[in-house]
Amino acid sequence: MTDAFQILKNMPFEKYKAFWDKDRANFSDTNLFEHDNYHGASEWNLVYLKSIHPLYKMIDKDFAMHDINVTQVMYMASAARLGMDTIHTDGETNRLSAINIPIQVDLQSQFFMACNDNCIETERSSSNLPKFLYEPEKCVFYNTRTPFVFNPTKPHCFANFADSERVVVSVTIEDTYVECIKKLPKEWF
Repeated sequence: MTDAFQILKNMPFEKYKAFWDKDRANFSDTNLFEHDNYHGASEWNLVYLKSIHPLYKMIDKDFAMHDINVTQVMYMASAARLGMDTIHTDGETNRLSAINIPIQVDLQSQFFMACNDNCIETERSSSNLPKFLYEPEKCVFYNTRTPFVFNPTKPHCFANFADSERVVVSVTIEDTYVECIKKLPKEWF
């Protein structure tokens, strides 16, 4: 499913993980963070890093070396045993491509899922974003401690059935998924 996501087996990312423990203790610092509770659920939180945050600066600098413009960096944290998110697309929110960097994952009970274009759209969310039926035969499941680039304009979701929190850093890229794939260093794949 190269039109939905590709694994970045060799992307150097360990240095990004070091920020999580310190950051989570300082999320109240409005100089560095903005919060958005996804669908109003405190169990699934988006924490946006402001451009002055040291991690944002580091990621921005690292990606700029490959002519990749970062437009957003955020922590996506889901509570233990949250279950599966709604299958959705991010296309209407200007997320044309993204890289998810695992910070804290359970390989047995947490995953990312990408669906093909044949998924059936169902009733739209209250914000009028598309939602899709869960049809596992039309999906690919992915779970690893390795980053991946994906196409947020395609149906996707995550799940957390583990007894621990799932945390990723999600980096939004200005380019479309196809353009992003071309710009990423070949040695990262």
